Amino acid sequence: MKVKALAAVSTMLIAGVASADLTGLYLENKTDAGAEALGLFICNVYAQFDDAGDRALSVGFSDITTSGTFYQHAFGSDFPPNDAFIAAFPELAYDTYLTIGLKTIPVGGVNPIAGDGDFNSGGGQHYTGGWFNSNPNNGAGDPNADGRVLLAQLSVNDGDTITGSMTVFWKDAQSGQAIGTAVDFVHVPAPGALALLGVAGLAGRRRRRA
Repeated sequence: MKVKALAAVSTMLIAGVASADLTGLYLENKTDAGAEALGLFICNVYAQFDDAGDRALSVGFSDITTSGTFYQHAFGSDFPPNDAFIAAFPELAYDTYLTIGLKTIPVGGVNPIAGDGDFNSGGGQHYTGGWFNSNPNNGAGDPNADGRVLLAQLSVNDGDTITGSMTVFWKDAQSGQAIGTAVDFVHVPAPGALALLGVAGLAGRRRRRA
């Protein structure tokens, strides 16, 4: 599998206060022979944290649009696919889905990701809504070794662009508070180069919740 990525990073500094932060979004392009055979361009959207103790909880107020249509497998949903179905239908691995950390659901496992909205609305071009981890203590929202938590896999036809805005709600490791941080991104594939652009606007856009 080939992977190319560019971090979309912006930070907020609070003078005199120790704070962990969601520093931005990390956008990752990935492709393999199966995706190329389908003519797909796959973008994984990660929240990037600077403290391993931070935890992604949910995403709200999202507005995600493509210039084409989002790829959705007949046996997929808006949430991570089940490993059992991927074994039977390998192309399901390229499905468009929303998540908090989980790439797939183990065989026999229960999907903890839920939400509203529908990628099939608007002709498959537009998603608005939110999603959450119904069991925030299951570890799925904890950052990986690179400080990232997967929020979405967005699959479109090669050459289509993706734009998005959302508010990521997360638990701050230092204060224990729940914080909402608004972020935006633009994903522009360049033919043959898998180039991408990312913009994360964070300063002044955090909302703390008790």
